[in-house]
Order: sequence, then structure tokens, then C-alpha cells
Amino acid sequence: MPYTLKWDDEQHTIYHLHLFGEWTWEDWTIAFRQAHAEIGTESHRVDFIIQIQNRIPKGNAAPHFKYAGREQPPNARHSVLVNQSGIFLELLLKGIIKQHGWDGPKFTETVEEGGEYLLEKRLNMDETPE
Repeated sequence: MPYTLKWDDEQHTIYHLHLFGEWTWEDWTIAFRQAHAEIGTESHRVDFIIQIQNRIPKGNAAPHFKYAGREQPPNARHSVLVNQSGIFLELLLKGIIKQHGWDGPKFTETVEEGGEYLLEKRLNMDETPE
């Protein structure tokens, strides 16, 4: 299994999906399905960190990115994509985001940067998990 899924805090306000090694688009779909189900079990809003190491698999990435963005549970709030796979992923995803008028994800280079961004969003918006 070339991915891990976990809560980053005891309050279950930040969920973390980490794709590593040689993963496939099928792994992507399974991981996002599991992550969305887990996030959806919470009664409060949840932020989502997606960490991608290595290159994305061959094949058409667009339907997989669209699935991940379209199928989020209603309580999903802000998302961060820790892109450790190269500029191609970011360019491709930004095009899909623009095409659909989505807000996010925020691209960062490290998980720590992503966590800082999420904390800043909460403080600036005076958001607390409900």
C-alpha cells in the first residue's frame, strides 16, 4: 500500500493523506475514497493535507483530480497539497482548479508549511472546528 491515511491531531481537525513510492491511479482513488469517508464521519469541519511524493503515474490524471475535488464530504474545509513530485503536477492541477472554479488547494513544499497555512487560515477567519 503506497499511501498512509491518518489524523494529524487528537481533535480530528486535520486529516493527512501521504502518497509515496510507486502508486497507481487506482491507489489514488482508493485512498481518496477512504479519506473522504473518514473525514465525513466527523461532525465538525476538517482540513485536509495531501502529500504527494515522487512522480504521478502515467495516464490521464484529469479524471482522478476531478474525482478528488468533486467527491469531498460536506464538512471538508481547507486543503493543502504538499507537492514533492515536481512542477508538472502543480501546473496540471491548477488548470483543473481554474476550469471548475474551485478554491484550493494551497500548494506547499512541506507538511510543516501546510500546517502553518491551515493555522493561519483558522486564525484569520476566526474559525474553530464546530
